[in-house]
Amino acid sequence: MDTVRSFKGYEKVSEIAGRQFRRTTQRRLVLIASAAVVLLVTIIAGGVATSSGRPPSPTSVSDSIKAVCRATPYPNSCFSSI
Repeated sequence: MDTVRSFKGYEKVSEIAGRQFRRTTQRRLVLIASAAVVLLVTIIAGGVATSSGRPPSPTSVSDSIKAVCRATPYPNSCFSSI
């Protein structure tokens, strides 16, 4: 009798469990699709925001480097090495 009971777990999946599994799978797919769309929109928006169609002017680049180097202990060495 014990051998018959041990195979009880291999019976056909009930209808309720099957519906719950499909619902959970569908929710996961919707979540993954939504996350992919948000990621794609973020990447496109970032690309549009950073591409102004013209290269940055040299003065703005040097000003940016100076601003970064000001936070270091030796700003003159930082700027000259870059």
